[in-house]
Amino acid sequence: MTNKSIAERFFGKVHKTDGCWLWIARCDKAGYGRFTMNGREESAHRSVWKLKHGDIPEGTCVLHRCDNPPCVRPDHLFLGTQKDNMEDCSNKNRFAQSRRTHCPQGHSYAGRNLILNAKGWRECRLCNNEKSRRYESRHK
Repeated sequence: MTNKSIAERFFGKVHKTDGCWLWIARCDKAGYGRFTMNGREESAHRSVWKLKHGDIPEGTCVLHRCDNPPCVRPDHLFLGTQKDNMEDCSNKNRFAQSRRTHCPQGHSYAGRNLILNAKGWRECRLCNNEKSRRYESRHK
């Protein structure tokens, strides 16, 4: 029995179509493929980037142009920061949160009522003000 190369093992788990190349082995809850390379399990789209382009700089994400989590087609992937990933997600309206027009209390996320916190998450100014008033009244 001969040992298969990492690339042979990897591409043996891929179904190539005219569009996306679909990962047909184990996937995580979000639909991203999982692959073990050099004794370490990671996302399959990160693995294929390493196979085709080499190491990924620390803190860098591998993003999908096609927005298809099981896709491992190298030309559907690009590098970016976590901020780039979140902006891409928001711009393509993939965030459930980005589709919400009102906070849980029913206030609109429009105009001056929209706040972006330090993590870039949307918050309601009216709810934040009320939360601050409650905090200050408890800590006087």
